[in-house]
Amino acid sequence: MLYRQIKTGDRVEISLLEDEGGNPHITQVEAVHGKDDVAIYAPLSYGHIIRLGINRKYAFLFYTDKGMVRFIARVKRHGKEDGFDMTYIALEDDGASMQRREFYRFSCLLPFQFTLGCKVKQEDKEDIIEEPMYDAVINDISGGGLRFVSNEHLEEKEFINTIMTLDRKTIFVDAEILTRSVMVNMLYKYQYSVKYHNIATGDRETIVQFIFSQQRKRLRGEG
Repeated sequence: MLYRQIKTGDRVEISLLEDEGGNPHITQVEAVHGKDDVAIYAPLSYGHIIRLGINRKYAFLFYTDKGMVRFIARVKRHGKEDGFDMTYIALEDDGASMQRREFYRFSCLLPFQFTLGCKVKQEDKEDIIEEPMYDAVINDISGGGLRFVSNEHLEEKEFINTIMTLDRKTIFVDAEILTRSVMVNMLYKYQYSVKYHNIATGDRETIVQFIFSQQRKRLRGEG
């Protein structure tokens, strides 16, 4: 279990699910009593305590002795211990080992398509049903997930299968909807943030290399 890698004193970066890869809040682990009871010091910003939303979910990136581990966690409550402001969280998933480059987000306008459901789950069925395909536009992409806009109404925790063409290479990646926000007076009705689900190493590498390639072109003024 990856949560057992987390120890007292480990650095923690906390991000909104819809803004992962941006500027995170930084703090430390105080204690790990179990997967559903991790105590961290309340993060500070310019000397002021940041109160994370109770029952709200965030992305937590722990820097452990064995590498970086990412969890989605729910804030349970706030409190004090020995005069320090504390935040208590429950880890909501099994976690994933990550590399720093997986979190670099590249802003873009990239058309792509998706179908509803999870490709892996569909392949387990005896009869494969051809799913309708929906058009969407990626706003930013990283090795860990992406953000896109669409007119299709999707639910949080719903799975989709994305079909992306990156540098003339088409890949199929399952993803889980993390957040949905309504776009007012815009071409598309909704904006979604998603994380990849059971992504193949080769597909993640394709995405990361695409990002590096586009970034180099942008720095050279070619894009």
